[in-house]
Amino acid sequence: LKEGRIGGSLTSSGAKSVFQQCINVKAKATNPSKTKIKDAGVFGFVSDEQAGASVIANNPDFRSDAGQFAQVDWIEPGEDVPIDFIFVGTFSKKDVDKGDLPELTFKGIKAISYPGGARFVELSPCELDSLSDECDAVSDEDRGALKSKSMAGLKSMQ
Repeated sequence: LKEGRIGGSLTSSGAKSVFQQCINVKAKATNPSKTKIKDAGVFGFVSDEQAGASVIANNPDFRSDAGQFAQVDWIEPGEDVPIDFIFVGTFSKKDVDKGDLPELTFKGIKAISYPGGARFVELSPCELDSLSDECDAVSDEDRGALKSKSMAGLKSMQ
């Protein structure tokens, strides 16, 4: 999400009629707790009202809140706290006039923090392959835990 790309292949035939653009959103939020919120997932609807379409690729028909489409790194405690996040807007090429993006409408936007945070974080080489050379600095105990974790995942896939 933070890399400015949606899932799926951008080289498919459907991508030829689609224009994607990273959108940097600046907004204000309320955090009623006394502590900073880390890695809050952003959910809701974002639309191009003129085209009558969602700009969130995984929710083209507005049938549901299609899931997290962005992430806020930190939300400080208080009211009217400035935040910013980036998401990838997906537009029909025919609706984007001369490179200018249409005015967007945001509805039902909420940021949700999950216990432990870190929902979308980059996996370390050791999490991808517990036997990789990059894991040399990892203790044998940690290596064993990583290995059993990945083996448990493999067993559940059979």
